[in-house]
Amino acid sequence: MADLFETQAEIYAKIRPKYPRGVVRSTRRPHPTSRRGLADHYDRVVATDVSEGQLKQAAPHPKIRYLHTPISMPEDDLVALLGGESSVDLVTVATAVHWFDLQKFYPVVERVLRKPGGVVAVWSYGLIRVCPSFDPIVRRFVDTTLPFCNPNIRLVAEEYRSLPFPFDSVGVGAEGQPVALEMKTEASFEGILQLMRSWSP
Repeated sequence: MADLFETQAEIYAKIRPKYPRGVVRSTRRPHPTSRRGLADHYDRVVATDVSEGQLKQAAPHPKIRYLHTPISMPEDDLVALLGGESSVDLVTVATAVHWFDLQKFYPVVERVLRKPGGVVAVWSYGLIRVCPSFDPIVRRFVDTTLPFCNPNIRLVAEEYRSLPFPFDSVGVGAEGQPVALEMKTEASFEGILQLMRSWSP
């Protein structure tokens, strides 16, 4: 999986839409260490990726520490790298949880989340919607390529409705009931093609 995004990391960083600020605001609980994107709300942010290429494209920020966490990293090492047991206020996964081995990911989340009060939030954008004459073309592309993709890509096509998510709701979505998120942007036709080139299919 990491190799897939190594080759298109630069396109991915340039063209993928930015998430609305309200995403972070709506998923957090007040905590003494939180302030007001993630780095605006928290004193420290640890960003991880299995892809070194993706990390090289990340925007530097004084509050963000970027860490390469290869798939082969043992669970205990990962927990220690993230700060140890019960040390994290918020775990977020943006447009990526469908790539994860959830049997390995969720136990790490359980170990690192602060108790009580820690929050885990995942989100993803779904299909692009442009207009009634264009949207069916995108849908046909997705439906045609889906059988040849990693099986978990269907989670994105289903807008995470079938994503196993064994955590209590904090009032914004729950397992089987994701909250719809609208992200509007202006793009040229070439920009839309570039966005589609960053998709795994």
